[in-house]
Amino acid sequence: MWLSRVYIDDHASGPSRPPRQRSYSVGSTFDFNAHLFPLSASASDPLYLSLDPTTNRGSSQNLEKQKSITYLNGLSLVVGLQIGSGIFSSPAQVNSNAGSPGAALLIWLLSGILAWTGASSYAELGGAIPLSGGAQAYLQHIFGDLPAFLFAWVAVVVMRPGSAAIISIIAGEYLGSVFWGSLTEDAEPPPQLAVKALALAGMWMITILNCLSTKAGTRMGDVFLLIKLISLMAITIIGIVVAITGFSVKPGGPSMEWKMGNWFEGSSRDPGAYAVALYAGLWAFDGWDNVNYITGEMKNPARDLPRVIHSAMPLVISCYLLANISYFFVLPSSVIASSTTVAVRFGIPAQDIWKIGDKIDVEFGISVDYYD
Repeated sequence: MWLSRVYIDDHASGPSRPPRQRSYSVGSTFDFNAHLFPLSASASDPLYLSLDPTTNRGSSQNLEKQKSITYLNGLSLVVGLQIGSGIFSSPAQVNSNAGSPGAALLIWLLSGILAWTGASSYAELGGAIPLSGGAQAYLQHIFGDLPAFLFAWVAVVVMRPGSAAIISIIAGEYLGSVFWGSLTEDAEPPPQLAVKALALAGMWMITILNCLSTKAGTRMGDVFLLIKLISLMAITIIGIVVAITGFSVKPGGPSMEWKMGNWFEGSSRDPGAYAVALYAGLWAFDGWDNVNYITGEMKNPARDLPRVIHSAMPLVISCYLLANISYFFVLPSSVIASSTTVAVRFGIPAQDIWKIGDKIDVEFGISVDYYD
């Protein structure tokens, strides 16, 4: 009650701000609401509710009903936003800088573990500060208004648009390969104008959908997640089938490099190269923090947020490792290192055992990267 009395007296006496608390424990309660921007505060913030207890009860009940994000929605968000363009474009950078399949797989594992540690920290912060806004809300509470404002400004103007542009263009390249029939070794790449048009169309479609309805956006995310997981499962199964059958007798068939050579032969000795490879691997895991931006809309963030993180991260790490092993079963390391559309190259030698429609291989499933 002492905290409540101080909170009311400070707001009644004027615009002066109460002293910021510098430390806290996850299980403790503290007055974080007075230190957060309206942009990052959830609708349940008491600062935006009347001090009348009767009004507060009705408003709180209505706001609780508006919370719609469940554990499964959060899981699909984290997994869906991680499994995207990275696993289909980053293998080139990881493999070319690591120098060998074995070193590349270790880089993927290390990248996943680092991403998991960051996600665990965010799960702790989200449980202690259950508001929407992510890093901006946490920076504001710890360092004050200016750092939080600068982060939000840079994120809106630079970080998010740049990331969305890269992901959309990669998805446009894969879709263009389907529409223009660029699924053979000697095929011309799709026109750049068409790739950018497809990227813009996808971005606008997803933006409009999420503006119209949060529930529709989460349902679309669930559907896209299913398609992405099916795509990665298909890649893994095809790689295993190719490895078991040894399907490499005809020109253009799968590589037998994985069977004949040492998986660590040719590993780089340059620390800088490993740093670049690690950066590319971390790019593929980007998205583990997205659930913290909608924590205020979760029904039970203290319970569900850690469960989401510790379910999503091992699932994504396993999917990435299996997909990369399958790439090495089918393709030579040199092809993986030189191609930014590795899934297209993966589909070419596997066409004899994977025919879906008119030579539409894995790239159609990959096109759901637009959800990112």
